[in-house]
Order: sequence, then structure tokens, then C-alpha cells
Amino acid sequence: MIPDDTGKHIVLTRRTDNGRWCLPGGAMDPGESLEECCRREVWEETGLIVRVVRLSGIYSTPHRVTYYADGHRWQKVSVSFLTTITGGTLGLSDETTDVGFFSLDEMAQLPVFSAKYPPGHAPGKGLQSLVGAPLPGDVRGRSGH
Repeated sequence: MIPDDTGKHIVLTRRTDNGRWCLPGGAMDPGESLEECCRREVWEETGLIVRVVRLSGIYSTPHRVTYYADGHRWQKVSVSFLTTITGGTLGLSDETTDVGFFSLDEMAQLPVFSAKYPPGHAPGKGLQSLVGAPLPGDVRGRSGH
């Protein structure tokens, strides 16, 4: 999550593949740490340079497995970090058609990307599903960063 200076808005990007809004993110490259992946994906998708403040969540479910024709299987594990902006300019990429800061009320009105889960196995609903957990009014957390 990338909060603004007030902690009342976070960055979302609109995906080119399905038109839905989501938190910036993506897959790790070989040899990257989780923090390096976070910083790279944020830069690639938003043009922002961020510092990782802390881990905010790890999410997985055995009900999200991708099966390939060659028999290989892939199960996704999602990791979320709270970050702070240290530089860059908010902009678009090949993966995004729009980007901006949104309040919780504004996000509740957006078509957000969420994974497809079998009935009864979704980690949350609406915005909580997008960010992985209920958010307080100030997304920066207790430290104010």
C-alpha cells in the first residue's frame, strides 16, 4: 500500500488487461528479495519510488491454483507491504490505463480486481478483499509513516 502524506488515500492502478483497479504489484524476478520486487513493481506501474516501511500481510489459499497443460501447477502467495513515497512522479505504464490516490469511500465505488475463489473461501469482501484486511481510517499505521 502506498498512502499519501495524510494517510487517508492510497494509490490504485487501473489494469490494462481487465479494466479493474488494484494495488500496484506483480511477480518476483529471479534473484530479487520481496522488498526489491515491491519497489520495482511500484516503479514500473506508477513511476513512484518507494521505501518499504513494513510487511502488512501474507495471503494464500489452496483454492487458487493455476494448472498448465503440461501438468505443472502454480499456487499464488501474495505479500503486501506498507510503503512511503521517496521520489518519482505518478504516471502510467504499459500495464496501467489510469492511476491515482483514492479514499476508502472512493475505492468502495470502483470496480476492483479480486481473485476468483470458490464460495465460502474468499478472504474478504469489496475493498477488504483488495487490500487483504480491514483498513483503519489512517492507513499509515501507528508510526505515522
